[in-house]
Amino acid sequence: MEDNLKILSIVNCGVLINTKKTAVLIDGICEETEYFDGLDARTYRKMMNKEAPFEQIDYILHTHSHKDHLDFNRLTQYVAAHKISGLFLPKTDEPGMAALQEQINKNKIQLVTPEFDVNGKRKWIMGDVSLTYFRNAHSGKEYENVNHYTLLLETPGKTIYFSGDSDFTEEVQAENLSGTDVDIAFFNPYHLSSASGRMIISKINAKVNYIYHIPPVEKDHFQIRRQAVRNLQKYSSTLPITRLILDSPLNCLFH
Repeated sequence: MEDNLKILSIVNCGVLINTKKTAVLIDGICEETEYFDGLDARTYRKMMNKEAPFEQIDYILHTHSHKDHLDFNRLTQYVAAHKISGLFLPKTDEPGMAALQEQINKNKIQLVTPEFDVNGKRKWIMGDVSLTYFRNAHSGKEYENVNHYTLLLETPGKTIYFSGDSDFTEEVQAENLSGTDVDIAFFNPYHLSSASGRMIISKINAKVNYIYHIPPVEKDHFQIRRQAVRNLQKYSSTLPITRLILDSPLNCLFH
């Protein structure tokens, strides 16, 4: 069992995982949008200055390149200032990629930039963490061509899954993880609000599930927070242990 594992909710869908040897940031450098908060200036300053809890970031992972999951300008600034071991960023033609690629090349950072068919998977070893990444469709017909991946991180003692913005109407996620014992899983709130999404949560059957990527009160134009609270009250008895992340900044989820 990993006694040194720590999981922090940073912002929105951003999560920091620390093992005894490796620190991994998932979707943590993200931009503010009309519907979601981004990485606030104070937290970003801590990150740039290597203040707690950001003394060490070895690997940075992004499920896809939408702004609410990725801020190209800040990510470029960070990798220019800090020598990280690796970056996972699905292949994208976003304008910010050119400047980022320049800094990646300059600092000789290992870049994993996948682009393969839906339902494909690959593996990447990151220190004492093993990453398996799956190509899964982004939810919403208008985003069907987005290069989007779900992430399964195997740390010493814990297996952690991130659904990102995965389509919650298909069972591909559950099929991908068939036979895998998942300890902690992160799902967006649409998994909780739909019967097909709840079925995915139940089939993956993680020991603890977190519903993340929930808008802050001032940006919650569609009352997603209220729906999430109501749906959890309504369906909690039919699901594995499930919790809501309503307040993200530096919220310790596991230690």
